[in-house]
Amino acid sequence: MKKLIILSLILFVTFSCSKDSESENSKISASIIGVWQGTGMTYDGTVESSESGQTIKADFTGEGFNMNNTLTFNENPNTLVSKGSYGLKLTYTINGFTTTEEINETNFIEDGTWSLEGDQLFVTNNGETTIMKILELSNHKLIISFSETEVIEEEGVIATTNFKGTFVFKR
Repeated sequence: MKKLIILSLILFVTFSCSKDSESENSKISASIIGVWQGTGMTYDGTVESSESGQTIKADFTGEGFNMNNTLTFNENPNTLVSKGSYGLKLTYTINGFTTTEEINETNFIEDGTWSLEGDQLFVTNNGETTIMKILELSNHKLIISFSETEVIEEEGVIATTNFKGTFVFKR
């Protein structure tokens, strides 16, 4: 079961995108068009796995390192190009025991098309739309947050993950 929890965490770190927005106030004072270099990221959340009536809960946090990723927002057409990767220091606690591991070469988001409505950033790839909240957008800084709840079922084990993250970029 521990392997399923770790697999769930890695899947969310690698592919997480939000379908729900947060309700924080945003600060948008510039255009998103251009190249943005990743400078920081954080994740946190919980994974709850259950099998045959037994439940295990894990809390996790993640912090980016070796940020070597860019997002390029183009217009006419509105396309998003994501390049590079970052490392992730992932710390999780299961039944009072804390473990930390490093995951290298993690990707943020896949290429796609984008649109912006107020402080909501919509990115569509392969027919699936991800909604992220822009917390700050200035000439030199972009902060994006996202959250998600997802359920994975594998071999009779059900894992429910509640996840949120924040990415910081500079231009």
